[in-house]
Amino acid sequence: MFGFHKGIVSEFWVSDNPGTVQLVERDRLIERHKIIMAALTPARQISQRYSAREIKWVVTIPVKDLQKQADDVAEKIRLINITIQSANWQIDLT
Repeated sequence: MFGFHKGIVSEFWVSDNPGTVQLVERDRLIERHKIIMAALTPARQISQRYSAREIKWVVTIPVKDLQKQADDVAEKIRLINITIQSANWQIDLT
């Protein structure tokens, strides 16, 4: 069992356990945060133009709204991590 205590595995990895639901939700939110940040990173960059004749890059996505979404998702991830960590402290290893 890769070093896991049998009590931990039997208590935590049951399909009806809300702990597994929280792990799946956390993974889903992490992927969503990655997608939002992948869209935001290029949009935040300031274009480097050397003259007025060069192409001017115009941001076509709502950066402020996406940043708000990213912040909200990050907060949800932190809250889920807190509940997962508190559940870890409540499992009896004996």
